[in-house]
Amino acid sequence: MIGLIKNMIDDSLNELHTSLACKITSINHSAGTCTVQPLAKRELCQQKIDYPPLIDVRLDFLKFGGWSFQIPRKVGDIVWVGFSETALSDETSLERFSLNEPYIIGSCESGYEANSDDIILQGAGTRIEIKGNGDITILAGSKQTTITSNVTLNGDLTINGDTTQKGSITATGDVIGKGISLNNHTHNYNPGPSPETSTSKAK
Repeated sequence: MIGLIKNMIDDSLNELHTSLACKITSINHSAGTCTVQPLAKRELCQQKIDYPPLIDVRLDFLKFGGWSFQIPRKVGDIVWVGFSETALSDETSLERFSLNEPYIIGSCESGYEANSDDIILQGAGTRIEIKGNGDITILAGSKQTTITSNVTLNGDLTINGDTTQKGSITATGDVIGKGISLNNHTHNYNPGPSPETSTSKAK
């Protein structure tokens, strides 16, 4: 009798869910949801079985103060999936930590880098680092980086490579090329023969 009661309690606790590691198996970007497969097994009647796929799992993104940061989730990503104490769509629901209305909490994969002071965004050969000391490093994985805006640089600019300019260039200070000043340089003038003094014979 005691064993039966214990099994009933264990089965009840096994249906109380807080979070599970899952793999994304399909994504519906237009709906902002995905389907995931829990990686763990569930125990029911003293037997371990697979969890059912979880559908309509909310994709995660950050939204704060009028800004948003969307994460491009892909099939195969390993993520933490959480379960709300109450149903998200019904505040009066009596459900508690059920498998209904799951949502992605974040990633649960290895690969954390040991530079704890830096913010790092990388993928597809591109890496953007915001250093703890304030320095910013951008390594583009493609041959094209486009900025559509007016740009003001307060500081020195160093360019290692060729420069192509479309449009006019305005400088409020002197321009120096190969050590020659645009403001202070001079030209040596060596005129050729005057057109008025040249002659030709008519044929």
